[in-house]
Amino acid sequence: MRINSWRGPVVIALATLPYFVTAAASATDARQIADSLVAAATATGRFQASYNQATADGDDITISGYKITRTNARTIEIPTIVVSGAVMREPGGFTAQSIVFDGGKVTRGNDVATWTTGLIEEALIPSVEEIKSEANILPFGKIAISGLTLSESNLTKPVTAAELRVVMQANVDGSPGAFAAQFSGIHFSAELLKGRPQEKAVLDALGYEEFDLNIAVAGAFDAATQSMTINNLTINTADVGIITVKARLSGVSLGKIVATRTDAATRAEAKVDNLEIRFDNVGIVERALDMHAALIWGTREDAAAQVNAAAPLVLYLVGNESFQEKIAAALKEFLVDPKSIAVSMTPNAPVSLEQILRSERGELPDLLQADISAN
Repeated sequence: MRINSWRGPVVIALATLPYFVTAAASATDARQIADSLVAAATATGRFQASYNQATADGDDITISGYKITRTNARTIEIPTIVVSGAVMREPGGFTAQSIVFDGGKVTRGNDVATWTTGLIEEALIPSVEEIKSEANILPFGKIAISGLTLSESNLTKPVTAAELRVVMQANVDGSPGAFAAQFSGIHFSAELLKGRPQEKAVLDALGYEEFDLNIAVAGAFDAATQSMTINNLTINTADVGIITVKARLSGVSLGKIVATRTDAATRAEAKVDNLEIRFDNVGIVERALDMHAALIWGTREDAAAQVNAAAPLVLYLVGNESFQEKIAAALKEFLVDPKSIAVSMTPNAPVSLEQILRSERGELPDLLQADISAN
């Protein structure tokens, strides 16, 4: 499954939907404003956009047949957008009390992602100039999308999710501040990996047929320091485990994210100030040990001992002897009583993603001042 293939369309959909707002006045005004929305969506030059019709009825404006297309044939289609309580802004763009964008879909070849309902509250629509200048403006107060489905040509069953909900707050100066998001009720079958027989065989041996997970994140942007703090990002998969991430990243702002900057620019400017990744076991380790124990006709303890004995051969790839020893010690403790294992990174100075990607074998643990602990 090409999960990354959906990252661009989903980001663009969420980033540009707040721009789909119009000021209530007349049918002519609705058309003019719809044209400005097309201009906003295409401000970065990476997308084309169009609509069929725009009409006004009191405080509501309806835009039908809205479409955004990227050169790689990814298309976002929203049959009807209804904007309520739109007011023009002096710098350009608009604000709106709410935007409803039900029944949309993202298409790439035979692969389709759809949603049932969509709602944005307290929307703010930047001008084209603000988008190009990567202005730090709060695009909405809340966004909620429900009934999400991802159907791909290589899947026998679709990936589904109950709801995506994001809440944002503004700082005193109006820039984005605290945020929280929940991606709940995600469900998919192990058949997701049917095109990768080795991975599918492992899941079968572990006894996994379906997965249910929830993702939640809370953090804040700081426009003054161009940084983002992730207080807590959790990925909770039932009967598997919980991954928790805490981090502070500099060289990051919501304006840069909305402007969909190039990967090269992101790698050069985004820096890791600190990072912690923790895994809490909720069943997968026991399953893995039992699977291995069955292969060697032994017990969980026998399986754990064999993994510890083989660890140095695998850890050699890390290329950093002192960190290899730390990993081996943490792994040994974890396998005796598999509760949790955590990696922390507190570099002496922020490290860019470019530095991380270009680091030689064995350099990364020292560069990031990495440490590891168990239980």
